[in-house]
Amino acid sequence: EILPELAHSWEQNDRLLRLYIRKGVKFHDGSFLTADDIVNCLKVLRYHPCHKEIWLPVKRIHSPAAYVVEVELIQQCSYILPLLSTIHSSIYKQSNEKLIGTGSFYLEENNEARTVLRAFEDYYRERALLDCIEFVQMPKGFEMVYRSSVKEEQSETFKVESDSGFGVVIMNAYRNSDIRKQEIRDFIHYIIGVNRDKIIQLDSKILANHNGVLGYHSVPYRVRKVPLPKVTNPLILQTTAYTEKLAVWLKGILEEAGLPIVLKEITFQESLQNGYTDHDTDLFIHGEVFEMNQSLSFFHFLFLNSSPLARNMEEKRDRVELLQLYANTPFDNWDKLNIQIEQSLLQSSLMIPLYYSKRSVLFSDDIMNITIKNFGYAD
Repeated sequence: EILPELAHSWEQNDRLLRLYIRKGVKFHDGSFLTADDIVNCLKVLRYHPCHKEIWLPVKRIHSPAAYVVEVELIQQCSYILPLLSTIHSSIYKQSNEKLIGTGSFYLEENNEARTVLRAFEDYYRERALLDCIEFVQMPKGFEMVYRSSVKEEQSETFKVESDSGFGVVIMNAYRNSDIRKQEIRDFIHYIIGVNRDKIIQLDSKILANHNGVLGYHSVPYRVRKVPLPKVTNPLILQTTAYTEKLAVWLKGILEEAGLPIVLKEITFQESLQNGYTDHDTDLFIHGEVFEMNQSLSFFHFLFLNSSPLARNMEEKRDRVELLQLYANTPFDNWDKLNIQIEQSLLQSSLMIPLYYSKRSVLFSDDIMNITIKNFGYAD
């Protein structure tokens, strides 16, 4: 369900989305939000190299009158309103190289030791009940226990567990190497499939994923047995510090099955560029966390130019044609479309489900009514 925030209402047809902007909204520096601020911000997003492809259906963004923003479309685009509801489309302005928003808290302090958010007195909606939120950077190994202020530290605790993303193996099938061959990828898929249950031995916080990445929409699947194919050169498995344990395990089961594997380590920062950059590797392990709206998150996972699947999708199917399919499919029907695309990725062994990640948090027993929100955070 899409709810109004900075826009109090909107009108829409196949070629135009007209947004009516709230009056009296203030930025954290005290200045008033205008339609031009929104137009300028969305133009930056629209032309950003990471996002420009999914904004292709947009012809023009402009303000025909005060407190009105129009998004003109080249064609029907079922996802334009959901696109404006994502965190990427947050509205801000820049001043002295700082980002200034309109939310219920403003950034008072931010450094390596702590981040402080303070309630914004001129927030256009109900003022936050909390005056201040302070995030303190804790040392590694610090005991993660949430306690109330009314009980001693020795009080009883209980554990709350939640989902915290998933991990997949991505094949760089666009490369001019053996990984381009379907039989090689299918063999890797088969070996992972028969060994996946052992992954919990590496880390009790991860569970084998025999389904897919679409939560309860994905169904268990089995991979047929595949004979060991011939390879001309060892396959290069990309690893970073945070995937090292899993990468060593993956290298071990593939080599035991007869595939020669070489590890190549890159930095975490370099791994964030997997969608843009060829690190001269054949496959890698990727961790992902979907936002609240799974359909939209999967769409971004496929089409953002920074996505680890971006270059593979070019090989598998024309990305513009696939985008057209999403643009012409009503957003309420995306679950079915997502399942079809996921099945295609699994059948071609371009993406192999590996694990679900679990997050455990301890709470003192006098804290009540705990619910789990997106990203595994407790409310």
